[in-house]
Amino acid sequence: MKDKPLAATPAQLFAGLPISSQPHVQCQRCGTVLYEGATVTLRAARPADSHEWTLQRVCCEACATTDLHSTLGYTELRLRCRLASRTDCRTQRARLVILAPTVLATSSPTESQTETDADETRSQEPTTEPEPTANLEASHGR
Repeated sequence: MKDKPLAATPAQLFAGLPISSQPHVQCQRCGTVLYEGATVTLRAARPADSHEWTLQRVCCEACATTDLHSTLGYTELRLRCRLASRTDCRTQRARLVILAPTVLATSSPTESQTETDADETRSQEPTTEPEPTANLEASHGR
């Protein structure tokens, strides 16, 4: 029997998600080191034909933007959350996780920014796209 995808709110889906095995992450705009307790914004994206979410950008409060530059064919979310530390006592490993995520902006796969908007965005953002920091799958059994 094939697994059916489960419906979940972004808060349910992203709460507790590990984003680093280090005790910190860096703002991908200004490089500020962010530790447990910091409030950050995250950008998450998912192709229209997939159940997997990819976290694409972590920003400090000073670098956070409220707008979301949508990409055709992707569902995208901008989330505000706190960073927390979760420890596995058995293995003695701690991970930095997402706590109390709140959706700030969304875009559907049918939306896309115009070329003019994209050019303005490119001039304001770094020229290299950061590496994804995590993948999630919103399907049964995860």
